[in-house]
Amino acid sequence: MKGLIVSCCFILLCNLNARSQELFPTNDISDHREEVYALTNGTVFIDYQHSLSNATLLIKGDKIVAVGQKIAIPSGYTIIDLKGNYVYPSFIDPYTQYGLAKEKKEGGSDLFSGSEQYESLTKGAYSPNEAIKAEYNAAEHFSIDKEKAKAYREAGFGSLVTFREDGLARGTSALVSLGEENDNEVLLNDRASANYSFSKGSSKQLYPISPMGYIALLRQTYLNATWYKTQDPHPFTDLSLEAWIASQSLPQIFDTDGWIEILRADKLGDEFGIQYIIKGGGDEYQRIDDVKATSAQLIIPVNFPVAFDVEDPIDANAVSLSQMKHWELAPTNPSVLEKNNITFAFTSKGLKSVDTFLANIRIAIKNGLSEEAALKALTYTPAKMLREEERLGSLNQGKIANFIITKGPLFDEKSQILENWVQGERFTIKALSFPDFSGIYDLTVDTLNYSMQIDGQAGAQKARILVNDSTNLDLSAKFEVSLIELSYSPENETGSIRLSGWRTENGWMGKGQMEDGRWIEWKALKTDKEIKKEEKPGKEVEKEELVKELGPVIYPFTAHGNLTLPKQENILIKNATLWTNEDAGIIENTDILLQNGKIAKIGKDLSSPDARIIDGSGKHVSSGIID
Repeated sequence: MKGLIVSCCFILLCNLNARSQELFPTNDISDHREEVYALTNGTVFIDYQHSLSNATLLIKGDKIVAVGQKIAIPSGYTIIDLKGNYVYPSFIDPYTQYGLAKEKKEGGSDLFSGSEQYESLTKGAYSPNEAIKAEYNAAEHFSIDKEKAKAYREAGFGSLVTFREDGLARGTSALVSLGEENDNEVLLNDRASANYSFSKGSSKQLYPISPMGYIALLRQTYLNATWYKTQDPHPFTDLSLEAWIASQSLPQIFDTDGWIEILRADKLGDEFGIQYIIKGGGDEYQRIDDVKATSAQLIIPVNFPVAFDVEDPIDANAVSLSQMKHWELAPTNPSVLEKNNITFAFTSKGLKSVDTFLANIRIAIKNGLSEEAALKALTYTPAKMLREEERLGSLNQGKIANFIITKGPLFDEKSQILENWVQGERFTIKALSFPDFSGIYDLTVDTLNYSMQIDGQAGAQKARILVNDSTNLDLSAKFEVSLIELSYSPENETGSIRLSGWRTENGWMGKGQMEDGRWIEWKALKTDKEIKKEEKPGKEVEKEELVKELGPVIYPFTAHGNLTLPKQENILIKNATLWTNEDAGIIENTDILLQNGKIAKIGKDLSSPDARIIDGSGKHVSSGIID
């Protein structure tokens, strides 16, 4: 008996040990075996530079086991025939707020509100300025958003960086995948980057209130952190400074809204020996030489401006030349960055809907961006920026199984994303192999008879009812592999007829509901008639779309701008009245020599052989106004 008890205890302990890594209880039968798949007969882009035709991709759990041609498939693997479709590493967005609650940005107090806030109201041992939120860690607040995850996956993304867009110092971000199991499994890195900006966000403190103040506060925080780090023991506790110091070893990402702020951010980083990764505003092409000189890697949006509505002459008059020029040239921004050998990644930030992301990448390609550079900016570069290239950004052995399957080459106009695999989990967007239903059908709806035409690309087809040679009725059609849904409004009727059915050997059949609510039966049988191709007047042969001729970048980027940047020159102002704003007061009949953009000399009878002379007689010179 004693031996039996000991044996039972031993078995129980073994069972507990075997289940020790199961952290989450399940309410169903649990199967912890790793899924294994072999995806065959596809064109696989291992990375942005290398692809294999007729390749096989082996997946075990959330990892890639092997990729190549003529690979032996181990027993037990589920084989998925790609039927010639394409496989690419899934996209990485390094700049999102996915899965985080939106921060209320009520804005700061101002000098005229009558309710100025000078002190921080944040409770705890944190920074005395609410705009410094270095202690915030996105991973502690992240939770899966299934609806947004689905939208991102359908756009081609497999992983994202998420952070809170609030404050000058925004704390640390999290790298997450777009799976839907639980928060613990999709969190890939709980400290992916440290984030900064020139916006104080939700802080209501009066200071800072201008770009000069934003830069001053960031500089002061760098200096404070340097001092605080040297104090042992610390004279006081500042959790914001401690978090700031701890995050300096992470990728440093700075948010800007245009090329001017890019230069400001880079100058700030140079002062403290930091090379920021800079999220730009999409106008880098306007000062490309200056942007290139920063040596910064960029994260750029593709929220290209849409054409302005200029039908109303008053609205047309309100559109500036700089706005029109940016509308014209913004789509060329990625290609300009590529031509200047600037490293960049793409972000969906700024788009009204993420489903336009890939379409805008294709617009950039039409405007000069190479397909290789586009794929690199979507996959390898963001992984490299985040120091995650050993796990993400390509489809080599041992990498996380994040990839998309497309019907045709990714950047072709008609190509569609069919599936998105996230950490080895399969998410179907469209069927890998979709039937082509093109043809003319005899449609019978109760006692009504029609001729129905279906055309378009398989998986994205449209249907219409052919009334006569000049009249058609639009059908709202939803096709699945074996099911169909149709709805339309008959001529001269206000209601709609709704049909639902299933696929048969030569068409469909099913049930439907008429305008008056009656349930009826319907069927559609395919005929031998051929679809007549519509001939467009004046176009006997389809011609390639002509590339529009673009206007030049001008300096400044506004009306009356020059084709080249003005060159700095030495200037000698003679016989002017100088307002020094110092102890010397006002000095009359004085010369001022400007060299290399600075005041070199002040005095009488100055000369300089290489300076352009300006007669300042009767004129006054003073220092510029500082806002």
